[in-house]
Amino acid sequence: MFCCRDFLWCVFGLLVACAAPRAPLGQPAVWNHPDEQFIGRNLSDLSIATNALTERRPADALEPLDRLLAQNPADVTALYLRGVSYLHLGELDGAELDLRRAVALDPTDEAGQVLLARVLHQQGETTLALEHFEVFLQDSEGSGWSYASFGHLCLDAGRWKDAYSAFKTAVEKDPEESSAHRGLAIIFSEAGQPERAAQAYRQILSLDPESVFAHVGLGHAQRDLGKLTEALSSYRRARELEPQRAVHAGNEASTLVEMGRLTEGRFVYEDALALESQEGPDRAVLHLGLAMVLEELGEVESAREEYQYALDQDFTLFIAHEAMGLMAAASGHSEKAVEHLKLALDLGGLSPLAAVRLSLLLEEMGDQEGAREIALLMERWEATDPELAFRRAELLVHSADPQIRDSDKAVDLLLPLVGDSLSDQGPVWDLLGEAFAERGEFSRAVEAMDQALSRVDPGDPGWFRYKNQRAAYMDLLNDK
Repeated sequence: MFCCRDFLWCVFGLLVACAAPRAPLGQPAVWNHPDEQFIGRNLSDLSIATNALTERRPADALEPLDRLLAQNPADVTALYLRGVSYLHLGELDGAELDLRRAVALDPTDEAGQVLLARVLHQQGETTLALEHFEVFLQDSEGSGWSYASFGHLCLDAGRWKDAYSAFKTAVEKDPEESSAHRGLAIIFSEAGQPERAAQAYRQILSLDPESVFAHVGLGHAQRDLGKLTEALSSYRRARELEPQRAVHAGNEASTLVEMGRLTEGRFVYEDALALESQEGPDRAVLHLGLAMVLEELGEVESAREEYQYALDQDFTLFIAHEAMGLMAAASGHSEKAVEHLKLALDLGGLSPLAAVRLSLLLEEMGDQEGAREIALLMERWEATDPELAFRRAELLVHSADPQIRDSDKAVDLLLPLVGDSLSDQGPVWDLLGEAFAERGEFSRAVEAMDQALSRVDPGDPGWFRYKNQRAAYMDLLNDK
């Protein structure tokens, strides 16, 4: 018999096998004394077929395999290899037929059993694929590789608990089964456990130091843990291994920006765009990242162009619509701003800042109903978020609509922020001053402006506005 796992070719995330003499799994295959199946076999045809598959020419493997099966229809290895060929050619029905015949002739053919389950899954028969796999594992010892393969199939089917159990069993059976550690890394990442995910990615790298998947995944985990310097190193290593893939440059660029290294991030985003020549969502995200950097650097017109490029590539990028809307509002183009902000809301949602701007713009344009809908939407959002509380208060203070404007509620939202990290920012105190003044509490409004002034440098433009606002409140207090 032949061991089909000693010849590996990665297909659809599954390691499948080809022809070499069958030996115990995990051990090198060697030519032993031929059994009856090999008597009279045309080893030249077998060599031609395996070479074609090794060189990723599955169509060229079919003719020699057909000759082998014409000579011996019960040749398990030839059936398996033809099933692999059909799979690579997208002929799933043919792959299923050959693989079913192979495992019927040799139920212990682990690679055949695993690949048959994969084919069933790709045909949309996921439940049948899982049942097939479970029966096989119950009836056989099952290697770490088999359990890892079952785990990945469970992941695809959304059976996360079963996938986790399968991966754990795979690691127990074979601590060096990299695909099992890969599965665990995916589970921990999706579960929001970056520390455990990082450990799994490091285990993969101990087995395969050049695993791009692991370097990127480790970078994501390190980033989630706030270890930006380490994440940058991981992304750069991935970029070294695959220098032509723009996604790695994009990861590096976004990390640089998060570290505050905007100029470096800009250049790397430009490098990434030079690599990503294909139009579509991937290129759109790179344009979006570059646009955000340019906006942060104060290059507004260049940023606007990049946002538009992003939308040209992927019109559904709601973040780009929001940015374009806010920029249009800032430049006095109200109708354009409302158009983009409404699109952002429909496509994915708005940030609290953008929601306030949209509500006030609709109010200015006479769409009271639309403005009230946005205000009601914000009221339904999670009120424990300090940013949302501040923006809701901003709308309650700045709206001219009696059904929205509510200085008492604004004060209730703002006072808990005193002592929060946002309280270190002058705008919180400035807005609180406005709310107090609206209620006629001018002494408290003056005190709030004193707090705002203490949080900005005298040379800051905001300082002069706060000073003038304080003076206005003082005049109102004296008049009172």
